[in-house]
Amino acid sequence: MTISEHQGDIRLSSERHNASVTVNTFGASLHSWKTSVDANDGTEHLFVSSKSKPGGPKPIRGGVPVVWPCFGPPDPAEEQFSRLKQHGFARNSVWKHLASVSEGSSDELAFELTSTDEIRAIYALPFRLVYVVRIISPASISTSLTVQHLESGSEDMNFQALLHSYWSVDNIQETSINGLHNLDYSDKTRDQAHFTEAREVVAAEGETDRVYFDAPSSSVELRTGKGKLAFTFDKLQDVVVWNPAAKVSDGMADMEPNGWQRFICVEPGCIASKVMLKPGESWTGSQTITYTAT
Repeated sequence: MTISEHQGDIRLSSERHNASVTVNTFGASLHSWKTSVDANDGTEHLFVSSKSKPGGPKPIRGGVPVVWPCFGPPDPAEEQFSRLKQHGFARNSVWKHLASVSEGSSDELAFELTSTDEIRAIYALPFRLVYVVRIISPASISTSLTVQHLESGSEDMNFQALLHSYWSVDNIQETSINGLHNLDYSDKTRDQAHFTEAREVVAAEGETDRVYFDAPSSSVELRTGKGKLAFTFDKLQDVVVWNPAAKVSDGMADMEPNGWQRFICVEPGCIASKVMLKPGESWTGSQTITYTAT
């Protein structure tokens, strides 16, 4: 295992798995996962817009930003969220690089975020977040978020969490997702109306912005044109599928020209039902992704 650091980027190269990951301490944003399990040496699985750079001051447009403690615009009726901006503050805070270790068959990077004066001005509850990125095998990684509500807290903590994953695809029109059939979902492009997914194979047809509820933990698969990504989710029961399509993408200052054609977001999270922690309690949610070349 080799670790290199440059301008906030922490790169872990796993010689035994012939793979690498790169995480920036700004937002603990995983913005590169490369594998070499097929003829395409160094296949990159994550999309990052060329107009968006790791390291801030704005959240990266791509990779896997950590969304916490709220998803989307904060609920004004929720006092804990009343001073927060969209998607909370974890993705645009500077995290501490805790450790780089080899443990069993995995090589991993760990990062920590705790409260600061700047965070306390918008979010009063005492917390500790630990985010771990693991290379498990030549074709698999996992990302996990642990939330600790510190014992010094005087009230319960309620939060949403999401791993906002931008997956690189060859062509959005040839991209498909299995495993969402018969799930209920809300559609932001249709005033948050609720529907049931009738398609066995889901494609992004125009602007797509949906939250699928109670997704299966181990049967969601994404076909990217490069190959197949198979997902396993733990305690992240909802799945967002998002692609802005041309019109919205063209209006995004940090999106590269025609970038919408080269990614799709498949994002596991806790959205519909907030997680509740009493002081001293903790929670961990994770995703494991396995790549199969075609």
